[in-house]
Amino acid sequence: MKVHLIVVKLARGSAFLHNLLLKRYKRRMEVVREGRVITQPMAYDALDNRSSREAYKHYEDYTRYRTFELVADEIRRKYSPEELSRFCVAEAGVFKGDFSWIINEKFPECEMYLYDTFEGFDQKDLKDEVHRSFTEKERLKTHSGYFGNQAENSRQRIAAVKSKLKYKEKCHIRKGYFPDTAEKEKEKRWVFVSLDMDLYQPMKAGIFYFWPKMVEGGFMFIHDYNNRDFGGVKKAIAEAEEEFGRICKIPISDEGGTLILCK
Repeated sequence: MKVHLIVVKLARGSAFLHNLLLKRYKRRMEVVREGRVITQPMAYDALDNRSSREAYKHYEDYTRYRTFELVADEIRRKYSPEELSRFCVAEAGVFKGDFSWIINEKFPECEMYLYDTFEGFDQKDLKDEVHRSFTEKERLKTHSGYFGNQAENSRQRIAAVKSKLKYKEKCHIRKGYFPDTAEKEKEKRWVFVSLDMDLYQPMKAGIFYFWPKMVEGGFMFIHDYNNRDFGGVKKAIAEAEEEFGRICKIPISDEGGTLILCK
């Protein structure tokens, strides 16, 4: 007990030890030194139906998940539930649906569209990425293997994603190559969009497709903007600003180097 108190006192003056304690006791940045509260607990902190593995994943990417909750709260302060019901939310690059789950949780009024091949990267995008030298070939091979060689087939992946959603009736799965799979949504208006397709061509397509259709006060999350393995994302943003003019950009220090775009 005495040793523990000594460690706590040291942690108050050491960011490293403090973060170590937070991780050891699964405290998600709720309390800083001397009991000062810096943020409220996240919504999923109170849930008891998440596996320990999923819970750790969320803790590991705390900054992105928590920032999204705060952004969603700002959107909800601007628009009433009735107004939100006229808008849509989307994620392009779904993988296993962990981020889709929290989007669905925070915007129950909105129709949600999920775009993914559910089979990994498309070969033409991989070739383009290497040709443009955006990603080292070996690193790209590693990432491609991780996303493509999962145990489940695409049908099982889609079922697994849907099983995580609270408001399943609001979810529309669009399997295939983006933006070909978004033809039916051309007239939709978007209040929140997450782009996590990693590679230059699909990320550029996502930005060019969604940004003109974002409503005032809407937000877009661009994953991997500051990820050294996916240099094409910065290029896609630069070309978007050439096309649409200067965009309000806020980088955050999450695991994947996300960039937030504000409409």
